[in-house]
Amino acid sequence: RDLDRQAHVRERSQALEQLVPRDGARAGHGRDIARLRVGPRLSHLAGPSPNTASLAGLIPSPGITAYAMTKHAVVGLSVSLRAEAAIYGVKVNAVCPGFVATGIYEASEYRSISKETSIKQIPFQPRPVDAIARDIVRGLERNKPVVVVTGHGRVGHAIFRIWPGLVHWFS
Repeated sequence: RDLDRQAHVRERSQALEQLVPRDGARAGHGRDIARLRVGPRLSHLAGPSPNTASLAGLIPSPGITAYAMTKHAVVGLSVSLRAEAAIYGVKVNAVCPGFVATGIYEASEYRSISKETSIKQIPFQPRPVDAIARDIVRGLERNKPVVVVTGHGRVGHAIFRIWPGLVHWFS
């Protein structure tokens, strides 16, 4: 079952990669080229295609700038691909969890501060993985372009969109 799922995900990823024009097309013509090149091949991939980003891809995340940059890129890629792939029924989503109890904090290598200090700085109790998974499925069922998983994430993202200066002040 897992191998079938992995093959399906790999096939979907390869098809979505073809949406990015590789023939030097000018900006603005990518959608037309993608429609001609891969349109018929994408229709069988209809449904959600989630990409894992992070809350760090939506709000300022001092101290983890490189990580935040990559997660901002995942969000940008996802919302752009969503617009291009929609005509084929493919629903690309950026999944942005906040603090998740995965053990990543304990397993990470810390350089400028101690592991204990870093873990103490986590402003919210990390949520269990099974609760996060339920929230992700709910967001995909609602077909949200950006699925912000945790309550603190939704509040932080909303405040940043409305009043960015306040979030920068707290950062």
